[in-house]
Amino acid sequence: MILRANPAATAVAPIRIALVNIMDNAEGTERHFVKTIRAAHPNADITLCRMSCAKIDPKYFREQSHLLSDRYTDWHDVIGQQDFDLVIVTGINRGTLSYQALHENYADFWNESKELFRTLRASIHAGHTGHASLVCWSAFAAMKELYGVEKGIHPQKFYGLFEHNIESQNHPLVAGFHEGHILIPQSRSSFMNENDLRIVIKDHDGDVVITGPDGPAIWTLENDRLSCFINHLEYGLGTLRNEYNRDSHNGTNGFPLPHNYDPSNIDTPENIAVFKQLSESCAHFYKNLISLAHAQKQGGNTPELAL
Repeated sequence: MILRANPAATAVAPIRIALVNIMDNAEGTERHFVKTIRAAHPNADITLCRMSCAKIDPKYFREQSHLLSDRYTDWHDVIGQQDFDLVIVTGINRGTLSYQALHENYADFWNESKELFRTLRASIHAGHTGHASLVCWSAFAAMKELYGVEKGIHPQKFYGLFEHNIESQNHPLVAGFHEGHILIPQSRSSFMNENDLRIVIKDHDGDVVITGPDGPAIWTLENDRLSCFINHLEYGLGTLRNEYNRDSHNGTNGFPLPHNYDPSNIDTPENIAVFKQLSESCAHFYKNLISLAHAQKQGGNTPELAL
């Protein structure tokens, strides 16, 4: 299904964006990304895509019925087959599993994920896709499949508010960011060796855009046409609190508190200011991302896009 451009938007050629939704909470994830894309560019046409394995077994996706509705199409039918300015692949709650465990317990999902990453890279080089963005788990998994970067798993969840540094100040993805340092949430179980990751980024014509507490947090590859995010500019004031309440209820006693964030006292002036800046930065970032993707689809690298 294609979510058509807002009829009240400016009369320019629509930006085409494919959203490959692989998250367990599919409905909420769709709502979040569509809202973020619409805020960045109301004239975008959004094609909702699912993994084909969603039709095999409900264990792969908790909200299987939502993904199997006629709102969604199999990614095989569009990625690499049609032209898109931007393709976004969401994350999924599989971070505590090794790649071997994924292969053993979620074989169809893992094999299809690897196929998706390979297809995306080929689509970029063939010119069918201007830019591809991989979010959180997808970024980790693609770094393994496409570039051989292994991951480790933290003994406890790695999450909270962490200081980040804008490493490439002039990169188009961070145009409009007013600070060199910014507090951004992280929420994951996996990590990669920083040196290994930086070598691959350099060897595959990429840039480290933003650095986090344990190395690159937003980076690009393939001549800036593939981007990876393992932090969460989009988190709101209560998101980390909701994660803590959910995970501490489902987990064992002594579940760790988020770093630099008190779930019992989130409405402090400091927190409100931090998340106000995050909201502004997220809006800038997605406008920049769509502008860059459109420029790359048109055959250039300079973002020039009427909003």
